[in-house]
Amino acid sequence: MSRPHIAPSDLVNHTVTGATASWHYYPDSLTDPEPRLGKVWLDINQMGSVQFRAFNGMEMVIADPVAPYTIEGIGSLIVAEVDEDFPVAPHLGKKIDRVHLVEERSTNSGRWFETGISLHFGSSRVHFLDIGDDLLVTEGLLSSPLPGRLRELPWNGAPSATVM
Repeated sequence: MSRPHIAPSDLVNHTVTGATASWHYYPDSLTDPEPRLGKVWLDINQMGSVQFRAFNGMEMVIADPVAPYTIEGIGSLIVAEVDEDFPVAPHLGKKIDRVHLVEERSTNSGRWFETGISLHFGSSRVHFLDIGDDLLVTEGLLSSPLPGRLRELPWNGAPSATVM
């Protein structure tokens, strides 16, 4: 069954009422001992749960959070409401004023491609980024593990003045 995709502009003027996230825990992993953020679900008034997932770009669909599970030898998926340190937490109960597109510049071709979105709450913002098919959620100015390769554009397509 396909889930309805959400256009980023559909989020404007809606309030974030809750947030849930999933983390992947890998047992005995020497290369990735820390849990990895899997998905984030924002409870949006009048819309329900909107799932944010990084996979070949940012995907947003209407979907309820999944149940936690464990697969022997592979690891566990923990699903819980976000804590107060998670970038979205300070914005619970606030309205999304606007949404911007985040683009990344390819080191091979120099071309720009969509890699995420930025939700704006007044003068604050939260970025949902697909960095190498990993979901990265940050708050504040667009800071990047890829200096000089990210830029934020108003949803109408006009580039902003700053490339990060």
